[in-house]
Amino acid sequence: MIKDIFKTKSPEKKFWDWFEKNNTRFLNLQLKSDDRTEKLIDEILTQLHSYSENIWVQVGGNSEDFTELIITAEGNADYFDRIKTLVNAAPKIAHWKFIALMPPCEPQGISYDNFSISINDLSYSPTLLCGEELDEIAITIKVREYETKSKLEFFDAAIHKLLDLILGEELYSYVAYVDIEEWDSDCKPNIQELNNYILTKRKGQKQN
Repeated sequence: MIKDIFKTKSPEKKFWDWFEKNNTRFLNLQLKSDDRTEKLIDEILTQLHSYSENIWVQVGGNSEDFTELIITAEGNADYFDRIKTLVNAAPKIAHWKFIALMPPCEPQGISYDNFSISINDLSYSPTLLCGEELDEIAITIKVREYETKSKLEFFDAAIHKLLDLILGEELYSYVAYVDIEEWDSDCKPNIQELNNYILTKRKGQKQN
């Protein structure tokens, strides 16, 4: 009993003890005013950055049954394991779902001020060097109306953001680089198959 009194809490338990005590204030955060939401997110981040300064949080979701707490490294793979350790240590708290890293979603496209790109405007293929597929995960993305859209501000950012949404944070981190090119007559809208390609390629890398 005396030993338990002086036992030091793990960093993960410190965060979750605080969150469990305060969690009801953060429920349905997406329904609160922008100012209120920002203050509450900052409050979570203050506690989260005591655990690691390089991880971030998103609170929300579309379910009426629970609110999602997504902890993300914003693509920095150096902190993926630390986030997974934290989420694996999470207690069960009613009306909450805890997620390590931004999951993939099913966007129909992405829009910026002066242009939009649909997933049907994208086609992927492995990047080849001298006709051979690279050992690294490298992909070529072909885009309809590339000649016009590629001249617009934020075009490259829009493509990378859309890939990030489609693949999710962890899977997208495995992609070493992306070439973006003009759509051609051989293209077909197949971007939704990209995740299976990356998983297969990743499995092969681990076996070699």
